[in-house]
Amino acid sequence: EVRASIVSAPSRLGRSLKTRYRPRLEVCRAAGVDASLVLSYATIVDEKFCKRARIPLEALRAAQEKRPPGYRRPLCSKEADITVAVAPCAPAAFLVPPRPRRRAAAPPRRALKGDSTITVLHQFESVVLDPALAADGNFWIYALVVVEQGGFPLNVLGDPEASATDLLMGGGADETDAYDYEGVVFEATPVDAPPGKAAALVVADATFTAMPEAAWRRFRTVIAVGGDTDYGDEDAGLIAVSSMGELRALTICSYASLNKRA
Repeated sequence: EVRASIVSAPSRLGRSLKTRYRPRLEVCRAAGVDASLVLSYATIVDEKFCKRARIPLEALRAAQEKRPPGYRRPLCSKEADITVAVAPCAPAAFLVPPRPRRRAAAPPRRALKGDSTITVLHQFESVVLDPALAADGNFWIYALVVVEQGGFPLNVLGDPEASATDLLMGGGADETDAYDYEGVVFEATPVDAPPGKAAALVVADATFTAMPEAAWRRFRTVIAVGGDTDYGDEDAGLIAVSSMGELRALTICSYASLNKRA
């Protein structure tokens, strides 16, 4: 049921676990309300959610802020809560800085960025992940989107004689997640070369900079994560993203556009 709900609306993956899903689940359980409403009403604002679920808004606010019911923020607080609404399929409009104006001599073509990548990110038949990215909070979310929508497990970049799980934990992955996802989300044996023809390499900027050009050129597409990479050309299959969060959002939009055309 959860998988069907996410496949039908991939944007639900972008909602906050800390401020939306977890507090709503807590108050639903405390009030004896059907917990499935948390996913069904994931996109509506807190006030409407509480009205439909018949839960006091104050109880939800207390769960979100981890303060007892009845607490009210001082009117002259130095801090302010800010809610940011993000359009699900246009995440890169404000993440990527504008290109500089052209000078007399035309600059070389740069790496693909932003919305221009949406037509590309669903075309891979295999994906190799840099374990140095494993500490990023969006690492597993991106991996799960690819597994669910692409239909194939991912590979981990490294020495084939090593353990993929050990490499991921060395990169900062949670031990429980790494062991639970082995053989399901990622293959147990690392790879140091493309595992297939239409292979993509998702790599941290620092790792990419240290790689010999001959090594990354073997991949059909290289996705450099970190925002520092801005050279190469589109023919080389180089994509630059600022973070795993941006890559996750663009990949969701890419698969959504594919499903819409189908």
